[in-house]
Amino acid sequence: MFDSVAYAHVPSQQRTKLKDRCKKYVFIGYDEMIKAYKLLDPINQKVIVSRDVRVDEANEWSWNNSVEEMSGDTSS
Repeated sequence: MFDSVAYAHVPSQQRTKLKDRCKKYVFIGYDEMIKAYKLLDPINQKVIVSRDVRVDEANEWSWNNSVEEMSGDTSS
């Protein structure tokens, strides 16, 4: 489950009408203090904590091509 692809909800205050409602992250663990998920943004190298998360356990994060995977372009 660790290093799985996770999708976190982006609140409406942080996005415009045409932007995506979720963002792709890497699941790295749980935050025990506030009962939430810890997620890594590999592009910005930042860790966020969110409660609104869907974890795709079937897909593991590919660290070799993290930039292409984040943008959704897998045509290479």
